[in-house]
Amino acid sequence: MKERLGIDITLVSSGKYAIFNSYLPGNKHAPRLTRPIEEVYDEIAEAELKTPATRNYLIIEVSGSLPEKDGEEEADFMIPPVKYVFRK
Repeated sequence: MKERLGIDITLVSSGKYAIFNSYLPGNKHAPRLTRPIEEVYDEIAEAELKTPATRNYLIIEVSGSLPEKDGEEEADFMIPPVKYVFRK
């Protein structure tokens, strides 16, 4: 997103689970960036909330920041929820 749109994604979550959080010290969630979202979700979700075999999507929330531009301060944003389909 940074290369294509010039924005920084700071948080990706699904329900109460943070799939990626750039604010954590030591860039703790960086290894998650190369893994499929559903794999990370299943790893961190409580046992009874894991993705059922019959479900093919997760609803994810994405937020980030726009860089400073023309003297304006950095601005935070949140996009509407996204339906992430991982299995057809």
